Amino acid sequence: MATQDTLLYFSSRGRAEAIRMLYLMAGREFNDTRTTNEKWLQEKNENPVALGQLPVLFTEDGVFCQSNVIARYVAKKLGLMGDNLREETTHDLVVEITMEFINYNGQNIYKHVLFGVPEPENFAEVKEEVKEYITKRLLYIQSIAEKEGKEYIVSDEIGLADIWLYTGLELCRVPFPDIMDFTPWTTEFAAKFTSNKKMKSYLESRPPSQFHGL
Repeated sequence: MATQDTLLYFSSRGRAEAIRMLYLMAGREFNDTRTTNEKWLQEKNENPVALGQLPVLFTEDGVFCQSNVIARYVAKKLGLMGDNLREETTHDLVVEITMEFINYNGQNIYKHVLFGVPEPENFAEVKEEVKEYITKRLLYIQSIAEKEGKEYIVSDEIGLADIWLYTGLELCRVPFPDIMDFTPWTTEFAAKFTSNKKMKSYLESRPPSQFHGL
């Protein structure tokens, strides 16, 4: 019998939530191991894993780090990254675009909101600029989805692109609680995503995050 994959991350959603959702959508069991910052600092010094960063995925194929890499590995393994090279590349494109706005929000907003860096005097303007940055990328993802003409972004089933976009939007919710409604398409996308039977059940029952709800 094959050994179950084990995902190690903090007791929060963060960079691991998309990976958890991939296993969920595929109906594949895995070990969802959660730790605390304090425990991880001790563990990584005593038994270094990968780069000493989380998430880490333990599989029969090896030990993998870096959330994007893990998500792509899991999506390919479980058949959630398209049926051909073009579809796989489209999933990749959405992942990279989403990562752009996640990182941009982190660099310009979260360093002030979550990590104590003093806000600049023009912080309201910074937030508006970040919102425009995110919206531009959401409109581009919308154009991809409309070109594909499927129920979700790339296909008629939830895949990596959908999961990565939804969790990316969740990660930006602290400064932008209305982010799911930045565009009419995003509102429709989020409604379809959260009404999926498997996803709805998971979202209603998942454990609370220990880090600002993220």
